[in-house]
Amino acid sequence: MTALTPPRGPVFVSIPEGDWSHQAEPVPPHSVVPVLGADPDAIGRFARVLAAARRPAIVVGQAADASGALPRRSRGHLPLDHGVAEVYRANIDGTPIEAVQQAEGVGYRTAARYVQLCRDDEFQLLPRRTAESGRREDMRRQQLPPQIKKISVKDRSTGKTVVRYQLTVDAGHDPESGNRRQVRRRFATEAAARAELASVQGGVTAGTYVHASKLTVDAVCEAWLASKHSLKESTLAGHLSKLSALRDELGDLEVQKLSKAHLDELVGRLRRGEVEGRKKNGPHAAATICST
Repeated sequence: MTALTPPRGPVFVSIPEGDWSHQAEPVPPHSVVPVLGADPDAIGRFARVLAAARRPAIVVGQAADASGALPRRSRGHLPLDHGVAEVYRANIDGTPIEAVQQAEGVGYRTAARYVQLCRDDEFQLLPRRTAESGRREDMRRQQLPPQIKKISVKDRSTGKTVVRYQLTVDAGHDPESGNRRQVRRRFATEAAARAELASVQGGVTAGTYVHASKLTVDAVCEAWLASKHSLKESTLAGHLSKLSALRDELGDLEVQKLSKAHLDELVGRLRRGEVEGRKKNGPHAAATICST
């Protein structure tokens, strides 16, 4: 059997067969409280934990919504002011929900929920979905977006013909030349190509996408020194001296591949006096390294 009043769920009642033939004493009347409540001590502990949390998140089941325990939705409780509707409209010809997913850093189902909320009468940030618009959206999901092309290429290792998904997507403009930048990559699966497309489009829309570059550490240092037009010769010489260890040891490394581990290793070697040509009479002091 299933209980239809809270707490709802399966119910199992077991009565020994021999008890049916015996007379039972009348059960005194008792009252039943149909509304459930949490233990006051548990509520107090929960309140203290919630008050101490910096970014609390409460996950509840569908029963909370069915019982009316959730407050009415409001714009302040959702990230709609962060441009969900704008991201969706900007990518309407591609993969709009995937773009929202990437821009907001949430899962696909959550992104779809945000889009649906934008269509609700409470917000009206997007037009309501009609049967025709739903059919077109479903077709877009089944078809490849224009930025992805299915091609056949020869696998270099096996010599066999394999299917690949080639992605070509605009990634903003070069800040110096103003020319359009594009990302061109190949993927073994359609899902991987779609995920990268959503990532690039979401990053470009949010202004966080960084285009691949082979610029080296040495080139960045040289450009930075060249930008210091009004420095005295002694000051410039000091900068050159302080950057020399970095340029000698990591100058050929691409900036986008430079990691904290590279710098930690260099600092450790400088502290131990292991960098060739650097302070032969002993290791670098911490203050010297920090100033560099």
